Formats: sequence, C-alpha cells, structure tokens
Amino acid sequence: MLRRPGINPLWQKSFRSRLRPKHLISWGVVTVTVTAFVSMIIYATMTEQEMATPEVAAKAVLPGVIVIQAVILMMMGTGAVAAGVSRERDEGLLDYQRMTPMGPTAKILGYLFGLPVREYILFAMTLPFVVVAVWISGFSLLTLVHFYAVFFTSVWVYHMTALVAGMVAPKARTATMLSMGLVVALYFILPHLSRVGITFFEFLTIRPTFFGIIWQELPAEYQAPAGAGGIDSFRVVPFFAGAIHPTWYTMLVQGFVLAVMFSIVHRRWRYEFHHIMSKVGSVAVFGGVVFFVLASVWAIIVQEDAYRQVFGAFDDEFDLRGARSPESFEALLILSMLILGITYVGVVTAITPSRDRTVEGWRRARKLGSGRLGFNSDAASSFPAAVLMLAITIGAGVTVLRHADGGAGYY
Repeated sequence: MLRRPGINPLWQKSFRSRLRPKHLISWGVVTVTVTAFVSMIIYATMTEQEMATPEVAAKAVLPGVIVIQAVILMMMGTGAVAAGVSRERDEGLLDYQRMTPMGPTAKILGYLFGLPVREYILFAMTLPFVVVAVWISGFSLLTLVHFYAVFFTSVWVYHMTALVAGMVAPKARTATMLSMGLVVALYFILPHLSRVGITFFEFLTIRPTFFGIIWQELPAEYQAPAGAGGIDSFRVVPFFAGAIHPTWYTMLVQGFVLAVMFSIVHRRWRYEFHHIMSKVGSVAVFGGVVFFVLASVWAIIVQEDAYRQVFGAFDDEFDLRGARSPESFEALLILSMLILGITYVGVVTAITPSRDRTVEGWRRARKLGSGRLGFNSDAASSFPAAVLMLAITIGAGVTVLRHADGGAGYY
C-alpha cells in the first residue's frame, strides 16, 4: 500500500477507518449541538436573569465545555483505544503488524494517537466555544495553557491504560469494560485516598488542576460549598521533608505511570507471550510505588502543615493541644501497607512463570549451551525479585517507624 513518507501508516489506517464522513458528520453534529446548548444555557441564564456580568457568565461557560471535552477524550477516546486494539488482536492484525519493519515505539504511537482520532476531531470542534468564552471573559491564556497541559497528559494516561487493557484482555468487550472501569476508579474512587494522606492517585486526574485554576476563577457564590471538593485543591504537595509544585508533582506521577504502561505494551509488541514486566522492571516499578507512598507518609510525619491538611479537620486532639493522634498515624500506616501489599502480590504474580514456561526456558538454555537461566528471563524463578521487593518494603517500613518513634511524637 502506498503511503506518504514520514507519516505513521497506522495513523493513515485509523484516519481512513474512523474519519468516514457519515460517522464524523453525525458525531460532529451531536457534539456541536450539545456544546452549544450547554454554553448558551449557562451564559443566557446568568446574563438574562442578571445573575452575573457577561464576563463572569463567560467564565462559567468554561467548566461546562471542559467537562464535555473530558467525556469525549477520557471516556469515549479510552473506549475507542481499548476496543480497537483488542479487536485487531482478535482478527490477527496485531500479528501481522509485528512482522512489519516498524519499531515497537512507532507502533505504540500509531495506535495511541490513531485509534482515538475521531475523538480528537470532536474535541477540536468544541474549541471555538472555549475561544469565545475566553475572549468575552478575559480569562488568562497562560492559565488555560497550564490547564490543558495537564489535561492532555491525563488523557494520554487513560489512553495508554486502554492500550494495556486491549493488549492483555482476551476480548474486545472485556477490554473496553476493563479500561472504562479503570478510568472510573482513577477518577472517582482512588483520589479519595488523599483524605488519609495518599496523594498521588489524586494527581493522576485533572481534578486538582480543574478545581484549582479553572473553577476558582468563578466568584465565590458560584463555587462548590466548602469541603465539597476538599481533595480537589491545586495546592503545594508535601513531599518528604519539603514540598513540590502541584504541576511538577502531576508530571512526575503521570510520567511514572506512562513509563510503566509503555514498557508493558512495548514488551507485548516484541512477543505476545512475554510477561507484562521483566524481573528488573518489576523491581523498578515496585520501588517507584514505594517511593511515592513513602514520600506521602514521610511528609505527614515530619510536617505539621501536612498532618493538619490531612487529619486536622478530623482530629480534635490536634486542634486542642497540637498533639498528633497515634490512631491517625496507625490508620495511615495500615492503609499504606495495604496498598504496598496489593501491589506486591500483583507484581509477583505477573512475573511468576508457569511450569511449562520454566521447562521451555531450561530446554532453550541447554540448546544454547548455558547451564542456567538469567535473572531477567521470563522462565526464571520470581523468588529473588520477590525477596528484593520484600526487602525494599521492610526497609521503608522500618525507616518510617523509627523516625515516627524517634521524633514525631506519636508514641
């Protein structure tokens, strides 16, 4: 098939299949109609009833349009990626793609940005409403660029999650449901762990940035009541003994997750029956999770502002005499160990070979004249990696307990 030089052929394939005029026009009409209806309802209601000035009403339009954009790219786009990859795998097209001279990275980017191309076009159709709202309201362009930078990194996290689900799940419908379930969990369930000190799940979403720099532009009477979005504040994030800007923390967390999922898909592109992680990769991934959990717990131990931010509203003892409740620290420690325990079991299970794979690996090693399996081989035992990850967990736990016992005043 002839193609234009310099353009990923998987993009061309997706453009032709997902941008057919009848589908694009029908979806485009629905998108523009819904966005226009929401925008005009908000703007006209606030101005005609003299509830706000045109500038404030235009600012109020922005959150509504952004929610529509999030549904298009984060929900519909994620489903398109998951269903598209798993469908092509069922039809045998992925096996054909593995034989092409393209590298795995080009293939990943081809599917990551090609499969949701219709959703990107629909997103672009909503941008004129954003432009008009910004022009009328005088909203800061720098703030808007700041928000959309976080918006798109979050979109790529969800699309990469769908790509992983599509490569792993056995059927297209299962992949779509799995990816959508993960998006719901990432967006509406896991961020609430911030209320007890585990902050990094919250910053896998646009919620802190949305409520912190978009929603806060509205007058106080149009914002959510105090406490309704308590975890959704664009605040400096306590990090070990210091603090980190929320945007940099978001990029750090999302970059880690993207790197993990990219490595999983990259391995599956090279060989369909690879474990989703190598032994070395599994230790690195588990170490990263321990790092982020430890950063949150350590900050609460050593920083009173961090402790007050998490537990002060619920801790009468803290409010009365500045002391820290041992029960709060124990709950945080138990939750942290539960997260690490679930991660540990999942990672060890993912890298543990079956008996058949181990036998196959030994046969291959003997044919090559080797008397042993490499540590990083899929056929090798997961015991050394499991012991190393357990040692990392114990080391982190002992360090936290010693520091809490020695200087934080819990016991």
